[in-house]
Amino acid sequence: MRLAIAGTLIFISACTTKPAEAPRQVAPPQRVAIVVSHRTSVFDDVAEQLQQELAGNGTRYYLSGKSAADKELARIVAESPATQVVAIGLPAAQWSKQLEQKQVVFCQVFNHQQYELVSEWRKGVSSVPPAEQLFEKWKSLAPSLRHVVTITGPTHKNLIADAKQAAAGQGVRLAHIVVRSDKEFRYTIKNRVGKYQGIWLLPDNRVLSRSTMREVMSYSVRHGKQVAVFNPQLLSIGGLISAEPVPEDVAARVLDRLRAARPGAGIPGPAMTPLGKTRFQINKVLARQLGLTPDRASTGNGV
Repeated sequence: MRLAIAGTLIFISACTTKPAEAPRQVAPPQRVAIVVSHRTSVFDDVAEQLQQELAGNGTRYYLSGKSAADKELARIVAESPATQVVAIGLPAAQWSKQLEQKQVVFCQVFNHQQYELVSEWRKGVSSVPPAEQLFEKWKSLAPSLRHVVTITGPTHKNLIADAKQAAAGQGVRLAHIVVRSDKEFRYTIKNRVGKYQGIWLLPDNRVLSRSTMREVMSYSVRHGKQVAVFNPQLLSIGGLISAEPVPEDVAARVLDRLRAARPGAGIPGPAMTPLGKTRFQINKVLARQLGLTPDRASTGNGV
């Protein structure tokens, strides 16, 4: 018999014997409470994937939006065997702040700084797919793309800095305009984005209401602007390319954070973990109207 250790072959006689090794002690998996903000496929797809991966060690709960019921749910989770909690969506992430001595990982939350969600025991997974993948795909669809603008509320300095670097890698200059209300957002769209070829729409619910989104899309169609959106449903009203997280990837990143945490301690690592994959869809009809060739940019996951 031969063994390879550190690249060296060591030959051992077949009659060599050694004491039987004791069974490896494997720590039992921790119980996980999966708390979902509300019933929607965006959240449920992640919750479903988590439960599959946890193989019976994950229990799903839903917030009701009613103060008394959600307070009771906090008591139930606090007294449950679950030592870890996954909070999906902003309401669930905010709700989780009342839990003590529970390791919490939140996801599908864009404005975590605004609500001071990060702490020693509470860390997150990004809600925005990798900017590198978006700009690579967008550039393959529109090779002449040079100037793009994104408009958000405050507190996204790091996200935008990384995105600017990713855009520059594709020969695109990304500008960032900070606004503080949906009214200011609408004014900006009408008066400050004329020189840009494209608009990157991010899911900032503080400044981007449904009515404002409709105005953005209406403006883009009238003025021939390319709009990258965060939800494929927006393609039907004027979006050119949608880039959304892949549920399996979100769940995998959440599980990585949970598994890295030791019992009785906080969540190790940075405040937020980035995603690794993107699901793209392209509005081919609009692309052709804009003089683009959608077939040059294949759809599917960015990996």
